[in-house]
Amino acid sequence: MARRSTPQNIAAAHRAGTRARLTGEGVSPERADAWVSAWEAHEPREAARQDGVYWTAGWDWIAAQRQLRRDP
Repeated sequence: MARRSTPQNIAAAHRAGTRARLTGEGVSPERADAWVSAWEAHEPREAARQDGVYWTAGWDWIAAQRQLRRDP
C-alpha cells in the first residue's frame, strides 16, 4: 500500500531534497542540516513548508548566504 501524501510528508520530502542538494554540492551532512534549519528559522511559516515555492526560496536564500560566506 502506498503512503498517503500528507502535508507533513510533503514538507519532509522538500526538506530532505534541499538537504540532499546541498550534500550533492559537497556540503557536509551536518552543515546541510544547519543550513536547512537556518532557512526554517529565517522563514518560519510552518504552513508554507509543504509548498515547493517555500523550498525554492529557501534554496535561493541558502545559496546567497553561502555566496556571502555567511555561516548558518
